[in-house]
Amino acid sequence: MIIPQRGSNAFKLLYTGNNGEEIGLDEVQLLDDYPQTRIRDLSALLNDSNLFIRYQAILILTAWGLEVGIDNAENMIVAGVADDLNLSPNRINGKDNRFDDLAEAIHLYVLSGGSGVRACKAFCALLKSYPIYYFESKFKRALLKHATPEMIGEIKDSILKCLKAGKFYQASQLLPILAKLDSVACWDIFPEIAALPMQIPDPAANIAEALRYISTQDSDKLLTQYLTHKGAGVALAAQESIDFKKKQSIK
Repeated sequence: MIIPQRGSNAFKLLYTGNNGEEIGLDEVQLLDDYPQTRIRDLSALLNDSNLFIRYQAILILTAWGLEVGIDNAENMIVAGVADDLNLSPNRINGKDNRFDDLAEAIHLYVLSGGSGVRACKAFCALLKSYPIYYFESKFKRALLKHATPEMIGEIKDSILKCLKAGKFYQASQLLPILAKLDSVACWDIFPEIAALPMQIPDPAANIAEALRYISTQDSDKLLTQYLTHKGAGVALAAQESIDFKKKQSIK
């Protein structure tokens, strides 16, 4: 990973505000008053020889709701990892979190006025990559906001492939999304994940979260049982789901 030199044109485009103050890429993604010349200059970075610079330009242009951004984001997703660079090291385990960051950028793309249909296509591409690569939690949050019924098949397939690959927690992260879209299909998958031993992070926490979207006597009973679960974060997720159901019943 070759970070652009401070003071360079790429550094200014990727990490500074409109007045030249250094604010970091996350804040640049949230700018809403950027000049058109900055779009032109960032788009030019998509042809830079430095993959890291190209990647970060994609994150910004996508977050700004621009088609040139999401087109390049999807191209990167479909291409997969064909390099030995870690473009987004996770702060705890060091794993490359590039696809999770792309998911967050696509979420921002929608919030910035981008096409929901276009975003759905990119999210489906990410779901195909999900069992192969590392994802922390941004993709899960994005799907909870933007997943559509058309994605149910891809979500179920990704869960099953993750389970087959031994990525149990990563599989469980998609359960709340599936439960929100198709509670019956989600309930059918629960037993295999619920039978797993406690681990860190614990898949049971995502089961407890998913249960807020399933309204049956059996699901409510299981949710109550999770209130005393010893796995990290499981009891808290169960209580939050119970509170969520109470609020929904009042509406």
